[in-house]
Amino acid sequence: AGPLMPFFPQLLQQQASLAGPPAEWTMDILLEYCALHCSGGASSHLLQFYPVLLKICQSQLSEAKATRSTEMSLQLLQLLLAHAPNVEALQQTKEVIVPLFQSWVTTFDPWATKSNFA
Repeated sequence: AGPLMPFFPQLLQQQASLAGPPAEWTMDILLEYCALHCSGGASSHLLQFYPVLLKICQSQLSEAKATRSTEMSLQLLQLLLAHAPNVEALQQTKEVIVPLFQSWVTTFDPWATKSNFA
């Protein structure tokens, strides 16, 4: 993971400067990089990137159509929430997740068929 360390901030900076949701390959890289840090016990290193990562997730989740990138955004949010290194990171993640949960609570239909979600 050593050679990839400088690549991650560059990818985040590039993605943050682009309009719209991230490309699928970008979400793959972000999710894997964050998972590696969390599984290796270095989740505190991600703290500096929480605002940008959450912005990227929020951008993807605001898209009208759900894609594989949407699923990866949800996985990344789950990872960030579970491994938040401090209260500030937890609060930042909560600011993205609470509106999402509020939307689900008010619009989710548990009796809908799978085709209703496509």
